[in-house]
Amino acid sequence: MTVIVLLGIVLAVAVPSINSTLNEMKLDSAAQEVVSAIHYVQSLAIKEGVVYGVEFFPSEDRFRCYNVATDVTVFNPIDKKSYVVDFTGEGHLQGVTLSTTFSNMKAEFDSIGEANESGTVLLEYAGLQKTITVSAPIGRVTIQ
Repeated sequence: MTVIVLLGIVLAVAVPSINSTLNEMKLDSAAQEVVSAIHYVQSLAIKEGVVYGVEFFPSEDRFRCYNVATDVTVFNPIDKKSYVVDFTGEGHLQGVTLSTTFSNMKAEFDSIGEANESGTVLLEYAGLQKTITVSAPIGRVTIQ
């Protein structure tokens, strides 16, 4: 009986800590998805000499990578599917919300990788937040 009580106490202390860690990991993963997308379109813009961008849809908690001139969504280099990340449908990212300060909901990068404007993307999950900042003109990306 004493063992069961002690086990209950240990679990009562450990479970909230585990949940907190899992929530932080989910938010970190979502932030890395956004940063990877930004870096990918920057590299495409430099490689191909045209403007590429990431378009954010805060009301739908999703974003896409696209060619600005053609407005065509590019393919993800990993799975060769359209580069669209949907936080409402992606299992490991489900529940993360997205907002942005970019004036047109787009972070765009020119042929030398420079950003069209500075802005932030705010990700939230379970009371936690991560802010991704793009600094114009150099296109530097940071996570806080």
